[in-house]
Amino acid sequence: MTCTPNFPQPSAISCAIALLALAPAFAAAQTAAAPAAAASAAKPASAQLEQVVVTAQKTAENPQKVPLSINVLSGDAAKDAGISNVNDLQGKLTGVSIVQQGPGASVQIRGVGSNPGGGNIDPSVAFSLDGVYQSRSSGAFGTMYDIDRIELLKGPQGTLYGRNATVGALNVISNKPSNVREGSVDFEMGSYNLVRMGGMLNVPLNDVVKVRIAAQHISHDGYLSDGYNDADDTAARLKVLIEPSKDFSLLLSADGHRKQGNGQGSIFTGTVSADGLTHTPARDDPSNAWHLTPVVPAELAKAGSTATGHYEPANLGLDVKNDGASAELNWNLGGSTLTAIGAWRRSYVLNQGSTGGSLIFPVYNVIDQSQKSLEVRLASNRAGPLKWLGGLFYIDEDAPTLNKGQAATSVAIVDMTKVSSKSASAFGQATYSLTPDTRATAGLRYTADRKAQLGRLYRNTGPVALQYDQAVDTSFSDSAFNYKVGVDHDLSKTAMVYASLSTGYKAGGLNFMPASSTGGDRHEFKPEKLTALAIGAKSRWLDNTLQLNGELFYWRYKNQQVAIVDQYDSPTGLHNSPVANLLFVNNPGPSKIFGFDIDAIWRLGSDDRLTGALSYLHARNGTFVMPATNFVVCPFPVPACKINLESTTDVTGKTLPFSPTWALNLGYQHVFGLASGGAVTASYDMHAESNSSVNYHLYDPERQPGYARHNIALAYNTPDGNITVTAYVRNVGNVAVLARGSVGGGTASSAAAHYASIMDPRTVGAAVNVKF
Repeated sequence: MTCTPNFPQPSAISCAIALLALAPAFAAAQTAAAPAAAASAAKPASAQLEQVVVTAQKTAENPQKVPLSINVLSGDAAKDAGISNVNDLQGKLTGVSIVQQGPGASVQIRGVGSNPGGGNIDPSVAFSLDGVYQSRSSGAFGTMYDIDRIELLKGPQGTLYGRNATVGALNVISNKPSNVREGSVDFEMGSYNLVRMGGMLNVPLNDVVKVRIAAQHISHDGYLSDGYNDADDTAARLKVLIEPSKDFSLLLSADGHRKQGNGQGSIFTGTVSADGLTHTPARDDPSNAWHLTPVVPAELAKAGSTATGHYEPANLGLDVKNDGASAELNWNLGGSTLTAIGAWRRSYVLNQGSTGGSLIFPVYNVIDQSQKSLEVRLASNRAGPLKWLGGLFYIDEDAPTLNKGQAATSVAIVDMTKVSSKSASAFGQATYSLTPDTRATAGLRYTADRKAQLGRLYRNTGPVALQYDQAVDTSFSDSAFNYKVGVDHDLSKTAMVYASLSTGYKAGGLNFMPASSTGGDRHEFKPEKLTALAIGAKSRWLDNTLQLNGELFYWRYKNQQVAIVDQYDSPTGLHNSPVANLLFVNNPGPSKIFGFDIDAIWRLGSDDRLTGALSYLHARNGTFVMPATNFVVCPFPVPACKINLESTTDVTGKTLPFSPTWALNLGYQHVFGLASGGAVTASYDMHAESNSSVNYHLYDPERQPGYARHNIALAYNTPDGNITVTAYVRNVGNVAVLARGSVGGGTASSAAAHYASIMDPRTVGAAVNVKF
């Protein structure tokens, strides 16, 4: 059978089924070959695949024995790939799209995720650092240094991770203090005046107390010609591990991150219209998508103007502060282990930049979020047919939010002085060995949520007088049960198959409008729920040199939460007022998603390593008609200027955004041994996707054609392994890829201000790592 991306949908699924169906035959062949393998000399460990440990199910396990789809990226691999923040994971993990949106990160797994927005909008992918859940997406920045591994769990994780893990979880686990006195320093320079400096120091003070401190600073000029898409990030982390005995440990952690600079910008992807004036944004270099041509606002205001370029409001900068502290206790009680993690976190975001010259209002946005959380769980650690885990979780979050335009603009101001959320849950999961080779798993979680918000909505006193002032004081409460049932079976010592049925849940919430508004119950949006069926296989072959994993999945998604610009009050009242256009969460009708992922790693001897991943995705909207949004005053000085925002758009049955039908990752690494004892490692990797939309409206200007991006690197290691010098080229072909699109008006064929954020251009650099 030949499987190609050109096959229609039924053939793609049949192809995946056939590949998974081969697993029993492979297992039988390996079992038959076992005597011959035992009779021959085993390959050296350096030629075999390494064994890794994950904590995806809250206990330490071999990922090849965990019956769910997990992608694991080691800390060394992340460093080699130049991963310094969560956005850099784009193209490195199968079936996931990770892009920056403003000061936050938008994570989409298998086509489903959420827009990071105000304090009332939750993520659909749970992000955790060292076991501590991060409510706000800006907390995902400043974490990718001195890490042990990154785990991506695909599919609903409602039983063990709770709400807001509707479609999966992303875990970053940093290195713990160890018994080894060691340290390292990093220095990197590259394109756009890149400078990265970092280091780590691990000091065991005595047999009981160990300390580890790590820090990183990154700065570079803007990738966009107007200075946006720059970096000015500083982060540090301190860990103290106290181990008075082998049965008890206490890990104390504190970390901080500062992100400044201009922030994220956008490029135009379509024409701009305003009061009959139309111009097409131009660039001095049409072949350079990152270069924009400025234009004087007055030129755009002239009737019949043919001015080209983009209007750039004043950039007042970005200021993000993420801080946190946690304590993790682990206590072996004999037949079970008690774990308790208490944490406090704060994420302050002040975003005063424009939207990258989009002719939509420059945004002044403040979110000052703080959270307190506690998780206590008890897990079995005794050998036997039954393994179990149970626990309690509580989180208390407050995220007051202020949204308004910069000076001299006439837009709605949302001042949410209180945005609180409290969630409590109890959970448990157990696995029982029915036979030595077959296990059954069942899990259940109950979650109770309560949200409240208090504030006011009014129109800025700018070119027009204050027209509206509305107080908002609303609350929301709900509860949900989530479950998981599954079975897995060992085909051999190194091959298994599994099947599971699980659910995920994200709490409903509150749009910023009074409950008594003529919009009825639109002040509330419903909880989103996902039911997922998964059938998969995991295996290692050829004397532990080839790893092949795959999963078929079918998702039924109900009340997906989609945040788009919408009318404050429909169909009467403020429907046509500038104050009406706010970011609203909508609940489309049920959508269906199915497909497969296949991941492979192959060690061809001790010097060569091949990696590959292929995913197929069929993701379709349910019933979803986005309402029209009307008149908004333009930011540039045109008397009575208005932009017609989105018209009514029906995307029912159409492909979900961020859902390429095909995605492919490939990588190759070869080590050249030197006579001196040192080594040179050459590596190549690429990520390719078929076309997809990067905006929920699915307009053509926000459609990204199929593409492939390539990276190459050359690294030299000294004989003692203490010094590594690396040179690299990332995005070798300088391929421009749209990340997330927006639209400021019109229809699919005639719209105002189509624009999108864009991924990084080609960069060249060199790095040095010294261990001591």
